[in-house]
Amino acid sequence: MVYFLNYTRLLAVPPVRPIPTLSKDLIIEILIRVPVKSLVQSQLVCKAWLSLINHPAFVKSQLRHALSTQPHVISPKVIKHETFSLLDVDSRQIVAHLKFPRPRGEVTSVTIVGSANGIVCVAVQFKTTFPVRITDIYLWNPAMRQSKLLPSLFDYESADILSLRALGFGYDEVDHDFKVVVFGVLFPLGTCYAVYSDYRNAWRHISLPEPIRAIRAGTFDVCVNGFLCGMRNKYVMMSFDLNQEVLNCAIKFPVMNLAHAQHFRNCAAKLPVINDDNDHDYELDGEITHVIAFNNSVAVVMLMESNKKINFWTLDDGTTCLRGRGLEASWTPMLSIVLTIPASLIYGYFSNGNLQLAVVMNDVKMLVSCNADKKEARIAPLSVKMADDLHNRVIFKYTESLVSLQGFTDMSAKTTNVGKYSKPLLVLVSLCCLLFFNLSFS
Repeated sequence: MVYFLNYTRLLAVPPVRPIPTLSKDLIIEILIRVPVKSLVQSQLVCKAWLSLINHPAFVKSQLRHALSTQPHVISPKVIKHETFSLLDVDSRQIVAHLKFPRPRGEVTSVTIVGSANGIVCVAVQFKTTFPVRITDIYLWNPAMRQSKLLPSLFDYESADILSLRALGFGYDEVDHDFKVVVFGVLFPLGTCYAVYSDYRNAWRHISLPEPIRAIRAGTFDVCVNGFLCGMRNKYVMMSFDLNQEVLNCAIKFPVMNLAHAQHFRNCAAKLPVINDDNDHDYELDGEITHVIAFNNSVAVVMLMESNKKINFWTLDDGTTCLRGRGLEASWTPMLSIVLTIPASLIYGYFSNGNLQLAVVMNDVKMLVSCNADKKEARIAPLSVKMADDLHNRVIFKYTESLVSLQGFTDMSAKTTNVGKYSKPLLVLVSLCCLLFFNLSFS
C-alpha cells in the first residue's frame, strides 16, 4: 500500500508561534519571591537552577527581598524543648512551629539567643555534675533545615569555668560575619566576655580591666546597626560593638524632667476603658524597662507611675553613644500610653510603624497597638494560643533565607539528586513564571 503526502495542505498550515522565554533577570525576580522551602526543592529542576539558587548574589537578593516583606517574629517559648513558634504580629497569626533538632543528653532548657538574616542562635543547657551547667550553642537555619554546634567555649574539666550572665547574637555588617557574644565570669581570669566569629570559627576571650557588677542575666534584647543592646540593670543599658568587639556598660536610661513630662502630656494616647474587678492574681513588677529597635535606632519603653503609664523614648546620635566615646546618652520622648488599670509590661516591638506592646491587664494577656504619629492606641484581639506565644520577655525578628554557613549539616536524613524533580513542583513554578510573564507584558 502506498501513501501520498499532500504538500499543498502542509504548506497552508500557519507557522507555530515560538514559546516565549523569560530572561534570566526576570526569572530571578520571580524566584526571590518563592518561599525558601520551595526554592530548595526547585534546585532539583535542573543544573542551571541549582547553580542560580546557590549563587551568592541570588542568596543576597532573596535575603534583601525577604527582609523588606516578612514581618515575622520568633518566640523563645519552647514546646517540649524543641519547637519554637513563628508568629506574624501584624495579622496576629501563628505562621508555623519551627522544630529544633533535639540534642542528646538530659536537656534542662533551650533558649533563643537571637536571630539575624535567617540564622537563629540557640543555647542548650544540660544537666551535669560539674559546678556549672554545660551550655551548647548552635547556629541554625530553620528554613534550610541546617545547623551546626559551635566549638566548646571552655574546658569543663579544667579550672576555666564560666558563669554565664548574658548572651547575644548578631550580624557584623562591616566584616559580613555572624558573631555570638557570651558575657560572664571566667575563673581564674575574672569578669570577661568571649566572642565567637563564624568566619574564624573560633572563640576569642577578652578580659575586662575592672569587674562589672549588677548584670541582668539573660540575652541582649536587640541588634541595631551592628550593636547588640540590652539591659545591664534597671538604670543602665549595655551595648556591644560587633565589628570592634568592644563592650560598653555605661549607657544611662532616660530620666524624667519637667520638659519631658510636659511633652508626654501633649502626646498621650489613652486606651479604652477596661472593666476592673480590683482582684488581680498576677504580680505587678513595678517600673519595667525594655530595649527595642525603632527605625534602625535604639529605643526604650518604660512602665511607670504605679503601672498605669508606658512611656516611649528614642536614643539620639546612637552610634557615637553606643561606641562608648564619652558621649552621655540623650533620649527624646516620643509617646505616652495611658492605661485605664494597672498592667504588667511583657515586651515592646515595632512593626510597620506601629509600636506593639504585649501587656497583662486584669489577668488578660493582650496586644496594644500604638501609632506614634497619630498618638493613638488600641487593643488588638488575640486568640488564647497567640496570646500565650506572644507573652515572652523577649522576641526576635525572623526572616527566611538561603544563608548557609561553613560547617552547616543537613538536619534531614533524606538525600536528593540533581535532575530528579517533582512534577507538581515543576508545574507550579512554570505556572508562576507564565503568570508573572503575562502580568508584566499584558
